[in-house]
Amino acid sequence: MFAQDVVTLARANLDDTATGTGQRYSNATMQQWLGEAQKRLMRDVLFPSGRMSISTIPNQQEYQCGTILRTDSVYLNGQLLVPTGQGGIATLEGHQIQLYDQGARGANPAPVPGSGLPPSTQGPYAPSWGTLTPQGYPAANTASWPAPDAGPSYPFSTGQRGRFYYRSGSIGVTPAPAYGPPLDSDNNPIPNLVIDGVFLPPRLAALSDPLIFPDHFEEALAWKICEFAKFADDTGKSSESRNYAQGMYRAAMVDLRMWVHTFKGDAADGPKVETSRNFYMRDNYRVRQGSTGYP
Repeated sequence: MFAQDVVTLARANLDDTATGTGQRYSNATMQQWLGEAQKRLMRDVLFPSGRMSISTIPNQQEYQCGTILRTDSVYLNGQLLVPTGQGGIATLEGHQIQLYDQGARGANPAPVPGSGLPPSTQGPYAPSWGTLTPQGYPAANTASWPAPDAGPSYPFSTGQRGRFYYRSGSIGVTPAPAYGPPLDSDNNPIPNLVIDGVFLPPRLAALSDPLIFPDHFEEALAWKICEFAKFADDTGKSSESRNYAQGMYRAAMVDLRMWVHTFKGDAADGPKVETSRNFYMRDNYRVRQGSTGYP
């Protein structure tokens, strides 16, 4: 699907199918509205997923990544990093359990170069997440097992697996990577910090640009353009038309949400029931020793 396809449908809905000087809305205006419609629809439906790749810099902890609508996974040199959750840096420091970490256990007495801590931080009482010696990835988890012990609700401490956090438009990794990206056969860097998730769609340069959405997203995008157009008209009759276009967009958007849920199939939206429990062999579990299958 191309941008022009959506604009053509929107013009048909607006009864603006004339060409040249007979058009009520210029192509430049329609392109601008389509760009905004893409952002709204991506935010509302969170589809499709994409990938962002960043080359690390030795000892640097934070990297610009822009707006990310949803994060699915983050990898560093192929190792899956543990999320910090919505609390971000506050979670790493233990605010959620009133820990307020300042121990810097097993770490340097001051932030390492490139740390995400404030530049004036010094001395032995800095939070652990910004003072650890940078390390190479992949790195072993020496603190505890399994990974959820270092999960989204737990403060950071020495020995945990690498974790990532967000600060505004940047992503941070702790401990910071000690090395840059690997090189290919032509000595070009291979981006090694990889974010899988949902991102804002690319800016449109022309109506001939292809869109990242599947073809059946066309209706929702066209109705959102109609909503913008009727708002721009700003008359009493246009207000009624705008409300109608808004309702049609919402109906199409809800249908797309349902389709995305079906498309994702057995996605990791929450705990999954394990129906084959024959490997649970202790008395306190639902299947006792010697029993097989789901009770």
